[in-house]
Amino acid sequence: MAPHKFTHIALWLSGKPFGCGLDNKAYTVVRSHGGPTVIRKILLAAVFLIALPTAAQTAKSFEQANSRAEAQRQTRSAATSNYAETWAAFNNQHRLDERDGCYYMAEGELTQILEIDESGKVVSYFTDKDNGRSKCWAQTYLDVVFPKPPFAPYWHKLVMH
Repeated sequence: MAPHKFTHIALWLSGKPFGCGLDNKAYTVVRSHGGPTVIRKILLAAVFLIALPTAAQTAKSFEQANSRAEAQRQTRSAATSNYAETWAAFNNQHRLDERDGCYYMAEGELTQILEIDESGKVVSYFTDKDNGRSKCWAQTYLDVVFPKPPFAPYWHKLVMH
């Protein structure tokens, strides 16, 4: 889409004429009958309805991701447990946790939470520590496509030693 079309869309959404052959008088008449205004309101509502569930699911911090992972484990324990086994089999088959040598980049325990979308793709990575291992595993796991989870977003919690 050309940049000028974005301007036209933005102006159309704002309710201002943008040089499409309507002078201010004709534009006022069209607007007073509700046509573009009603369509604009419907379009804006549709955009918010589509974007809101996605925005509401993404965590903003490790603590938020951790609470979602724990809630998922408690409310959907069977599905979470079954998918964890499928996830581990895929991870082990591809040796993802060992592939980049992340285990040797720091000492101690590290808790990681992966947000997995409906296609199985890791779309977010959260950890309780910021060190070489966490940075390494973030690069390893982000954008990897695992088998599809039973629901999305799926919060996969890993505790590495």
